[in-house]
Amino acid sequence: MKKGKRIVIFPFDNLTGQATQTKKNWTAARRIKLDKIRDIETGKVPEGFEAYKFFHLGQIEELKSAIEGCTGPEDHIYVYGHCAPGVDLIAKDVNGKIGLDSVGLAILFVKKLELNKAFAGKIKIYACFSGVPDGENKSFAARFKSIMTRAKYPNCQVVGYSMNLSDYLGEHKMAYQDDHPKAKVAGAMLQKFEAGELSQSEIEALNYPRSKSAQVPI
Repeated sequence: MKKGKRIVIFPFDNLTGQATQTKKNWTAARRIKLDKIRDIETGKVPEGFEAYKFFHLGQIEELKSAIEGCTGPEDHIYVYGHCAPGVDLIAKDVNGKIGLDSVGLAILFVKKLELNKAFAGKIKIYACFSGVPDGENKSFAARFKSIMTRAKYPNCQVVGYSMNLSDYLGEHKMAYQDDHPKAKVAGAMLQKFEAGELSQSEIEALNYPRSKSAQVPI
């Protein structure tokens, strides 16, 4: 587990039910990891290791304050939503009717949040296929990276993803391809996990790769 801030942004005015569940899952999983390195005598986590902090745009002032201390390179900012190959949209839900394009997301970071120009950490577009182009259409992550570079953020690292993404199963965020043999049961298995009814052996049987393997550095 790496050091640094872990900020998760749902770039909309409120959390959907799914986003609320994601917040719950990520927070719980991170807490388990932090507990493993917590000092038994003092009860403190070693300096530099932080919990996930979730924000939506209805909390813009709190988010701006949290972003202010981010410069990297160990800091990670996740932008959570839904995406598709070559589409210039990160959506609020799978229907894709409400969303933010790459220019809008860049304006959020540059103008509204005033991200430090020295930021050298990673902005991860945690959305399905956010790092995948479609023909001549660039991926959402690539479009966003290009705009951030033009906005004079030369050290900002942007990461997209090449697969479908899932919440935490066990200790890790997971990914899977559309044709994965277990993909059709992912939803049911995830509900079972959230209810505390999924055993470790069942998690392992899903045989999903960690989301880390689906990362596409831009």
